[in-house]
Amino acid sequence: MDCSKYKILIVDDEVDLGELCVDSFEMEGFQVKYFSSSVEAMEHLNSNNEVYDVIISDENMPEVSGRDLLKELAQKNKLQNTLFYLSTGDIELKEEEIDGLGGAGLLVKPYDLDETVEKIKTGLLNKVGQI
Repeated sequence: MDCSKYKILIVDDEVDLGELCVDSFEMEGFQVKYFSSSVEAMEHLNSNNEVYDVIISDENMPEVSGRDLLKELAQKNKLQNTLFYLSTGDIELKEEEIDGLGGAGLLVKPYDLDETVEKIKTGLLNKVGQI
């Protein structure tokens, strides 16, 4: 399975978790970029034309939440062909709400990184038909 053509952007203020996610996806061959804040991620996305196949963002971050990042990206039409997953430990947040905002799904923390990688692969498979 060749994942090397797929680009993932990870946004999480928990640096240790963010780096573990980066390592897990890179071991599968994905191209991965990481930011520890949604403000930095948005600046990056606004400053170039780089397109990501998947964005995984933590919900609870200082300054701008993952949900607000999702809303802003959707409003600026920067989610075309991008799967956006929101990660959170908030059990009140429902997958339907994320879907309604234009996201692809919810990753509930604490999550198993192997299962997360498989969920992302499945999402890409459904999106493009094959990995």
